[in-house]
Amino acid sequence: MTNPRDRHHAAVAEVPVLPCFCANLRRAARLVSQLYENEPEWPNMSIAQFSLLQAIARREALTHASLGSLLGLDQTTVSRSLATLGRLRWVRMAPGDDRRERRVTLTSTGKLQLRRAERAWRRAQARLRRQYRADKWNKMLRALTALAAAIPMIPPTEPGRPRRKQVG
Repeated sequence: MTNPRDRHHAAVAEVPVLPCFCANLRRAARLVSQLYENEPEWPNMSIAQFSLLQAIARREALTHASLGSLLGLDQTTVSRSLATLGRLRWVRMAPGDDRRERRVTLTSTGKLQLRRAERAWRRAQARLRRQYRADKWNKMLRALTALAAAIPMIPPTEPGRPRRKQVG
């Protein structure tokens, strides 16, 4: 159901509760992502790219590790995502405090892309907040933040070794 045209009108559609918490959360995240990315005048970027640009802009210069920690991303995902943003010339990498560390900052092109996206993002954010109701919106933000804080980052696995299976 990635195509918004495949979905029925929200008032008509009955969305079943899935037995898995993660599946319910991921479905909601995909649908919310589509809402933002289908906002009129949304630039040619994913909501994930927007989130990276927004995080970098708020902290001015972040290391890979701090960006991963802030957004709950593993280092491989951070590296791949930043490589893409670098090819687009939206971010610049610079040496960090030690040889292993790299800091990322927005370029002027990245700042322009972020400003373009933020106009559409604000409209989508306001519409979603109105539809969901402000009181539920604030509770959901707090609940999602608490959930993220309660789950420790999973350490990276050894190369060639499958990820640890988790129960529940």
